[in-house]
Amino acid sequence: TRGLWLYGLLQSDGQRPLIHYAARENEAVVVLQEYAGLHGLRITCDANEEVTDTSEVTAILIQGVEAEITRCRIENSQSDGIELSAGTSATISQIQLKTIAGEGVVANTSSSVWLQNSRIIKTDGSGIWLMGTTHVELENNVIYDSGWHGIDAQNCATIMVDNCSIIEFGNDGVEQQAGLNITDGRTIVVVNNLI
Repeated sequence: TRGLWLYGLLQSDGQRPLIHYAARENEAVVVLQEYAGLHGLRITCDANEEVTDTSEVTAILIQGVEAEITRCRIENSQSDGIELSAGTSATISQIQLKTIAGEGVVANTSSSVWLQNSRIIKTDGSGIWLMGTTHVELENNVIYDSGWHGIDAQNCATIMVDNCSIIEFGNDGVEQQAGLNITDGRTIVVVNNLI
């Protein structure tokens, strides 16, 4: 949706409201357009039985600019957690991604993302996968138990990784995985991280 904010109010048992959706190929549970946002929701994305490639579905897909996601939890997803389409931008803060069958956060060509104060726990793919992004700032995040790289950044124009903890990466048994894998960036700043 464009320009729309969706707020989740806490339930009486203290749980965040749940959005649950069985996604088909090329679908997402939530799609954010320009200036849209999510706050305080719990989202789970199951792949429909007809899906042959779960990498083609995602819990949250961002297709616009200046989207915001705050205080949300994405769990038990049979797909990627959050994906930024090419040319999009988002501010993502205080989220938790847990038990994700794909990548935790994916940012595609010419997209920009600011991810802060978040937890990415147990992904089958990389915790964060960046491909040809314009501008990325990763601050105060914990990435734990990723199946591939903790952070994998390829051909990014500007990337800053500050005060992040990247623990237990490459747990799919493939050798030569890294906590932080950055290839071919123009401006790279890596400060005060624990890997």
